[in-house]
Amino acid sequence: MIYHIANETDWENCLKLDVYAPKRFAVEKFIHCCTHEQVERVCNARFANQAKVWLLTIDRAKENKHTIYENLEGGKELFPHIYRELPKTSIVKAVLVEKNEEDVFKLPL
Repeated sequence: MIYHIANETDWENCLKLDVYAPKRFAVEKFIHCCTHEQVERVCNARFANQAKVWLLTIDRAKENKHTIYENLEGGKELFPHIYRELPKTSIVKAVLVEKNEEDVFKLPL
């Protein structure tokens, strides 16, 4: 499994569609994802200014041929990027996660 962290607006905008693509997809042409080991750290770093996010669990096997593990910022740690709009049939689970009393995300993994 791989994971994508979606803000509320991006997730709600695709609820009636067969595919998910965040707003940035129109420019970047891929969907940022994380491995199990990366997701909580990335969520707290990149979404620190939000109170809630959607955690999408993605069936990696269904997206293998569209996924590239890379680091586009020049670092050594590789992140999965899906280079297409994500069919909802590849999403195993979508869970709304809120920050806890310590103002951090603890993801249900």
